[in-house]
Amino acid sequence: MAELKELLSFQNVDIKRKDEVILHDVSLNLHNAELVFILGNSGSGKSTFLKSMYGAVDVEGEYARILGHDLLSIRPHELQFLRRKLGLVFQDFKIFEKQTVFENLNYFLRSINIHDTDRIHSILDKVDLKAKLEKKGFELSGGEKQRLAIARALVHQPQIIIADEPTGNLNKSLGIEIFKLLRDLALQQGSSIIAATHDEGLTSIFAARVFHCQNKQLERA
Repeated sequence: MAELKELLSFQNVDIKRKDEVILHDVSLNLHNAELVFILGNSGSGKSTFLKSMYGAVDVEGEYARILGHDLLSIRPHELQFLRRKLGLVFQDFKIFEKQTVFENLNYFLRSINIHDTDRIHSILDKVDLKAKLEKKGFELSGGEKQRLAIARALVHQPQIIIADEPTGNLNKSLGIEIFKLLRDLALQQGSSIIAATHDEGLTSIFAARVFHCQNKQLERA
């Protein structure tokens, strides 16, 4: 059995955007190889919570650490080192439409000083995109674009994957298929996932801890 490690710990934290408190008194922790869902309606603060994990919005409070970094005092130049330990998956994919599948992943790896084409071929095989290696982003279907986004999030073997509405642009059955792929590949490499969604159906399919975002609170379901 793998040793249990705490990757994220928020204790009595306020999460702010432009001096406005979006979430108040947040307490949550995350361990290795764990899945956590953040449920909430649009505008409830779930995306802002995810952004707080990689320093894109401000946090204040008692204690806020992620992967050895103190978010209460982290400096701008330190954020790049934190973000290299994270994988990000978004609802709107955020791939380069005019670059090939291979170029999308190679550009990302080079941006974090990793030069390893074997990793690219390996992850594309796992997400069933190896045959699409030379296809440009705009030539892919929605499901293929999200599989490419998953490949990008996993290719550098991050400790935490942050997924913001990863199935939001997909139909229900395809969304479940794509999320299962993300969950299974993350487990294979020991990565944890924290995913924001408005789809409560996902929580009935995948074993996870679930939190609700409402009334400026993040509460355990």
